[in-house]
Amino acid sequence: MKHIVWPAPRVRHIVEGIKTKTLGEYLDHVDATFARGIFQAVFALWMSAFDAVLERAGAVGTLGGELKWLVARHTIDPQLMADLCEIIARRNDVAHGNAMVRDEYLRPSGLYEPLLKSSWYVGRAWPSVGMDHEFSIEYLYWALDKVWAAARLEFS
Repeated sequence: MKHIVWPAPRVRHIVEGIKTKTLGEYLDHVDATFARGIFQAVFALWMSAFDAVLERAGAVGTLGGELKWLVARHTIDPQLMADLCEIIARRNDVAHGNAMVRDEYLRPSGLYEPLLKSSWYVGRAWPSVGMDHEFSIEYLYWALDKVWAAARLEFS
Protein backbone atom coordinates (compact mmCIF):
# COMPACT_ATOMS: atom_id res chain seq x y z
CA MET A 1 0.00 0.00 0.00
CA LYS A 2 2.93 2.37 0.42
CA HIS A 3 3.13 2.90 -3.35
CA ILE A 4 -0.32 4.57 -3.24
CA VAL A 5 1.12 7.42 -1.16
CA TRP A 6 4.71 7.20 -2.36
CA PRO A 7 5.88 6.48 -5.89
CA ALA A 8 5.92 2.87 -6.98
CA PRO A 9 9.30 1.12 -6.51
CA ARG A 10 10.02 1.10 -10.23
CA VAL A 11 9.90 4.94 -10.41
CA ARG A 12 10.80 5.89 -6.86
CA HIS A 13 14.54 6.07 -7.59
CA ILE A 14 13.82 8.52 -10.44
CA VAL A 15 11.76 10.79 -8.18
CA GLU A 16 14.32 10.64 -5.38
CA GLY A 17 17.13 11.31 -7.86
CA ILE A 18 15.65 14.69 -8.76
CA LYS A 19 16.12 15.81 -5.12
CA THR A 20 13.28 18.31 -4.91
CA LYS A 21 11.16 19.09 -1.86
CA THR A 22 7.77 19.63 -3.49
CA LEU A 23 5.79 18.22 -6.38
CA GLY A 24 5.85 21.66 -8.00
CA GLU A 25 9.65 21.77 -7.90
CA TYR A 26 9.75 18.24 -9.30
CA LEU A 27 7.44 19.09 -12.20
CA ASP A 28 9.36 22.28 -12.93
CA HIS A 29 12.62 20.33 -12.94
CA VAL A 30 11.37 17.39 -14.99
CA ASP A 31 9.16 19.29 -17.43
CA ALA A 32 8.59 22.99 -16.98
CA THR A 33 5.61 22.97 -19.35
CA PHE A 34 3.85 20.11 -17.56
CA ALA A 35 2.37 22.17 -14.71
CA ARG A 36 1.13 24.85 -17.09
CA GLY A 37 -0.60 22.21 -19.17
CA ILE A 38 -2.28 20.73 -16.12
CA PHE A 39 -3.57 24.12 -14.94
CA GLN A 40 -4.88 24.92 -18.42
CA ALA A 41 -6.61 21.51 -18.55
CA VAL A 42 -8.20 22.12 -15.13
CA PHE A 43 -9.44 25.50 -16.36
CA ALA A 44 -10.95 23.87 -19.47
CA LEU A 45 -12.66 21.23 -17.33
CA TRP A 46 -14.13 23.89 -15.02
CA MET A 47 -15.47 25.77 -18.02
CA SER A 48 -17.04 22.56 -19.33
CA ALA A 49 -18.62 21.99 -15.93
CA PHE A 50 -19.93 25.58 -15.82
CA ASP A 51 -21.39 25.10 -19.31
CA ALA A 52 -23.07 21.87 -18.16
CA VAL A 53 -24.53 23.56 -15.06
CA LEU A 54 -26.04 26.33 -17.16
CA GLU A 55 -27.39 23.83 -19.70
CA ARG A 56 -28.97 21.82 -16.89
CA ALA A 57 -30.72 25.01 -15.77
CA GLY A 58 -32.08 25.54 -19.29
CA ALA A 59 -29.49 27.68 -21.10
CA VAL A 60 -28.47 26.74 -24.62
CA GLY A 61 -25.70 27.74 -27.00
CA THR A 62 -22.20 29.00 -26.42
CA LEU A 63 -20.92 30.19 -23.04
CA GLY A 64 -21.46 33.76 -24.23
CA GLY A 65 -25.06 32.94 -25.13
CA GLU A 66 -25.53 31.22 -21.81
CA LEU A 67 -24.16 34.30 -20.04
CA LYS A 68 -26.76 36.42 -21.87
CA TRP A 69 -29.40 33.94 -20.70
CA LEU A 70 -28.16 34.25 -17.10
CA VAL A 71 -28.16 38.07 -17.31
CA ALA A 72 -31.77 38.01 -18.58
CA ARG A 73 -32.83 35.91 -15.57
CA HIS A 74 -30.84 37.52 -12.75
CA THR A 75 -29.45 40.81 -11.58
CA ILE A 76 -25.71 40.25 -11.71
CA ASP A 77 -23.32 42.39 -9.71
CA PRO A 78 -21.26 44.48 -12.19
CA GLN A 79 -17.97 43.20 -10.75
CA LEU A 80 -19.07 39.58 -11.09
CA MET A 81 -20.18 40.32 -14.66
CA ALA A 82 -16.77 41.82 -15.49
CA ASP A 83 -15.04 38.78 -13.99
CA LEU A 84 -17.27 36.32 -15.86
CA CYS A 85 -16.54 38.17 -19.10
CA GLU A 86 -12.81 37.82 -18.42
CA ILE A 87 -13.13 34.11 -17.70
CA ILE A 88 -15.27 33.35 -20.77
CA ALA A 89 -13.06 35.48 -23.05
CA ARG A 90 -10.00 33.62 -21.74
CA ARG A 91 -11.80 30.33 -22.36
CA ASN A 92 -12.47 31.49 -25.93
CA ASP A 93 -8.77 32.22 -26.35
CA VAL A 94 -8.02 28.68 -25.14
CA ALA A 95 -10.51 27.18 -27.57
CA HIS A 96 -9.75 29.37 -30.59
CA GLY A 97 -6.35 30.92 -30.02
CA ASN A 98 -4.14 28.17 -28.60
CA ALA A 99 -4.39 29.79 -25.11
CA MET A 100 -2.70 32.92 -26.42
CA VAL A 101 -4.08 36.40 -25.88
CA ARG A 102 -6.07 37.46 -28.93
CA ASP A 103 -6.99 40.99 -29.97
CA GLU A 104 -10.64 40.33 -29.04
CA TYR A 105 -9.53 39.77 -25.43
CA LEU A 106 -7.83 43.16 -25.15
CA ARG A 107 -10.44 45.08 -27.16
CA PRO A 108 -13.72 43.52 -26.03
CA SER A 109 -17.03 44.72 -27.39
CA GLY A 110 -20.68 43.98 -26.84
CA LEU A 111 -21.34 41.47 -24.10
CA TYR A 112 -17.65 41.22 -23.19
CA GLU A 113 -17.01 44.96 -22.73
CA PRO A 114 -17.05 44.71 -18.90
CA LEU A 115 -13.94 42.47 -19.15
CA LEU A 116 -11.80 45.61 -18.92
CA LYS A 117 -12.98 46.06 -15.31
CA SER A 118 -12.17 42.52 -14.21
CA SER A 119 -10.88 42.24 -10.65
CA TRP A 120 -8.22 39.79 -11.87
CA TYR A 121 -6.22 42.67 -13.31
CA VAL A 122 -6.32 44.92 -10.25
CA GLY A 123 -2.63 45.40 -9.46
CA ARG A 124 -1.54 43.17 -12.36
CA ALA A 125 -0.19 44.05 -15.77
CA TRP A 126 -2.41 43.42 -18.78
CA PRO A 127 -1.02 40.91 -21.25
CA SER A 128 -0.19 41.74 -24.86
CA VAL A 129 -1.59 40.12 -27.97
CA GLY A 130 0.23 36.86 -28.67
CA MET A 131 1.31 36.25 -25.07
CA ASP A 132 0.32 33.02 -23.35
CA HIS A 133 -2.55 33.37 -20.91
CA GLU A 134 -1.59 32.80 -17.29
CA PHE A 135 -2.99 29.67 -15.66
CA SER A 136 -1.58 29.81 -12.15
CA ILE A 137 -3.14 28.09 -9.18
CA GLU A 138 -4.10 31.56 -7.93
CA TYR A 139 -5.98 32.26 -11.17
CA LEU A 140 -7.73 28.90 -11.03
CA TYR A 141 -9.00 29.53 -7.49
CA TRP A 142 -10.10 33.04 -8.47
CA ALA A 143 -11.93 31.79 -11.58
CA LEU A 144 -13.60 28.93 -9.72
CA ASP A 145 -14.88 31.36 -7.09
CA LYS A 146 -16.46 33.55 -9.80
CA VAL A 147 -17.96 30.65 -11.73
CA TRP A 148 -19.36 29.20 -8.50
CA ALA A 149 -20.92 32.59 -7.64
CA ALA A 150 -22.61 32.65 -11.07
CA ALA A 151 -23.88 29.07 -10.72
CA ARG A 152 -25.32 29.89 -7.29
CA LEU A 153 -27.46 32.62 -8.91
CA GLU A 154 -29.39 29.94 -10.73
CA PHE A 155 -29.50 27.27 -8.05
CA SER A 156 -30.04 29.16 -4.80
